[in-house]
Amino acid sequence: MQSILAIISFVVLLAFPIVSAMLFWNNFELLTDKEVMLKYYAYYTDLDLTESAHVVWYPVYFMLRRLMLGLTIVFLDQTVIWQIASKTTLVLTSVFLVGKIKPFNDPFKNWMEQLNEALLMFVVYHIMCFTPFL
Repeated sequence: MQSILAIISFVVLLAFPIVSAMLFWNNFELLTDKEVMLKYYAYYTDLDLTESAHVVWYPVYFMLRRLMLGLTIVFLDQTVIWQIASKTTLVLTSVFLVGKIKPFNDPFKNWMEQLNEALLMFVVYHIMCFTPFL
């Protein structure tokens, strides 16, 4: 019974950000409407909706990244090399996405996101120094 609930929870956690982003993608022109903003603005707060509809996928990436981090820690607990490799891949992907898409309407928030990722990469490099990852 517990494994069935775990599978259902995993599917819901995986499907929610994707389904919600697809709804926002299909109704992108309505996102600036006052009624829609009252209901759903918390999902896309601070996103730059003037440039492209691609920015609605950034929260999906953010949520899936957190989910992947948890799954990596739980299922790859005996192999530190794969934990480091997955974290490095996620950080580099995030640096590329924020640098290319610039999802936030404030340039300072984009810069802070890049700084956050650089500091995370700094931490990953130090993890390699202090763990027997090879």
